[in-house]
Amino acid sequence: MDSNKLKRFTYGHQFEPAKFSLVEILELCKECQPSRDTLEANIAQRYFSQHSKRASSRLASENISKLAMNCFLSLRAYHLLEDLEQPRQYKITLLVE
Repeated sequence: MDSNKLKRFTYGHQFEPAKFSLVEILELCKECQPSRDTLEANIAQRYFSQHSKRASSRLASENISKLAMNCFLSLRAYHLLEDLEQPRQYKITLLVE
């Protein structure tokens, strides 16, 4: 296979077992569905609230939000979630159900 066509698994470090359980994050996805904003806020609070403690509160908040967004993007890249037509809305894929 052409190396240019290989799918790169992005944001893989977001799923390290030391950070959280994949089963737990999928349950959270089901609970927050369909609101991406709600899901990202819950991911930020639950998994990343202690991140960037030494940064200013604004910078820490931005970093935490980016981590939560990257987590969502990872779930979508692995086809565990998919976007709906409405902005910032998602659904669990059949792979998860």
